[in-house]
Amino acid sequence: MTELLNESEAIIQTRHLMVESNVDNNLAVNSNRQTLTIILRNLIHNAVSHADLNSRIEVSAIQDNFDCLIAISNVASTFPASDIEKVFDRFWRADPSRHETGRYSGLGLSLCQRLAQRSGASLQASCNNGVF
Repeated sequence: MTELLNESEAIIQTRHLMVESNVDNNLAVNSNRQTLTIILRNLIHNAVSHADLNSRIEVSAIQDNFDCLIAISNVASTFPASDIEKVFDRFWRADPSRHETGRYSGLGLSLCQRLAQRSGASLQASCNNGVF
């Protein structure tokens, strides 16, 4: 997980984010490494890219018997909580005014959801007073 967080270090610094990681380095997950890396990289990048400036990103993992729960949260106070169920929809973007060609096409979370399902895992998104 540290590797993936380090990949986003430039954005983290630019946006003045504080990252708190509570992931045991000895955590073992029975999954396709490449698929899991794609999913986690995308989730971390989304959390970092869409977090409020000067806010906090939290990454945690809890292993319980055969299950592992990985949580990545950020503060995104301008995100409409009523749109939370749309985040995994293909081509959906919270800000339809974005015109950046080739970036943020609205496919990342949809792809992650499909990869997770094919791996026997699931992704969930929730919003609690601007915290995702």
